[in-house]
Amino acid sequence: MLNSLAWHYLPSNAKILHIEVLKEWAGGDKNNIKLSYSVIRTRLGFSSPTTSRALIYQEKFGFLKKVHVGGLFKSTSIYGLSQDWQEIKSIRDVEAAAAAAIKEIHARRKRQDQKKEKTLPGNYKYEQKLTREKSRKNAATTLETNSTRLETNPKQG
Repeated sequence: MLNSLAWHYLPSNAKILHIEVLKEWAGGDKNNIKLSYSVIRTRLGFSSPTTSRALIYQEKFGFLKKVHVGGLFKSTSIYGLSQDWQEIKSIRDVEAAAAAAIKEIHARRKRQDQKKEKTLPGNYKYEQKLTREKSRKNAATTLETNSTRLETNPKQG
């Protein structure tokens, strides 16, 4: 594994995470490795985005597979060790794995940004959007009111 192209091109944070996963596994069931984001962040000092990216790279490069999806108010995520990294035999395979990881990272970031924009009232962009919508509605109402006045009393125009 350490001499493979997959390991060589795996980002360093993902390598550090993999070592932690192997410590957690410690020779037990390779498809029942329980790790939560908070445990990873605490042990390794990773931020949430770094943890997420490292896990994505681990999956896309074939070192880990997600067996059970956990998360907020859910059970802990369960991972399994994978041997799919052995399928990466050329630079093109590395590029394809990296591209798949980057694509998923961007998709997740976009979903998170959209969620924040819709749900966080303290979000500046969200507040700007609401203000623009209110201004448009007020402008349309004012225009309708003025048009109605002019139609009913043409002498004022």
